Amino acid sequence: MCSWYGKEKVDQMRDNKFIIEHMDNNPHNCSIENLAFAHEDLNKTKAFSLDKDRPAILDKVAMNIYKNFDNQDFEITLGFNDFYFLRYEENSELKYKPLTALYLRYKDDFRTMLMEANSLVNKIMNNSTIGLAYLDCYEYTYDTANFISPPEGMEVKDLPPIVFQNNTAYMVLTDKNRLFSVGPSWRERHFKLNEFKK
Repeated sequence: MCSWYGKEKVDQMRDNKFIIEHMDNNPHNCSIENLAFAHEDLNKTKAFSLDKDRPAILDKVAMNIYKNFDNQDFEITLGFNDFYFLRYEENSELKYKPLTALYLRYKDDFRTMLMEANSLVNKIMNNSTIGLAYLDCYEYTYDTANFISPPEGMEVKDLPPIVFQNNTAYMVLTDKNRLFSVGPSWRERHFKLNEFKK
């Protein structure tokens, strides 16, 4: 943090009981987008809630949190390992879009972002609907899911984690292949695939 904010700012934050929070709870990941200042009370709240509960939803959703150093916003990314749809109205007709990823942007307010992240985890654990209109994010974007059919004579479970069709790469999500993380929207997106061995 000293490299980006300067030692004086880091010392000032520590004097005010702020710690350097590793958003993904990995102390070895010191990329700038993984670090944020958090009051020690909120750090403990995160440790006893989000950090413990987030792994439980990985089969359904890969949730990650990032801090944009340029504008100081937070972003919660959700990568869907299960079927999730965006429900919207167009011309007085209800429509649905299948989602691969959802990007929720928040102003520089660690407390609000943390409470929202905990609420999202709870909704996912309870198979509840996530009402975008009720979230505290100031903006959201999404990636629509693309579906392809396996080649004749093959089943989805027999496909490798990545397949190419018409010069486009597709991730194949199965019981063994899951999204582990979705990068922030402000940089070229990456989807990190976690291959589970059962």
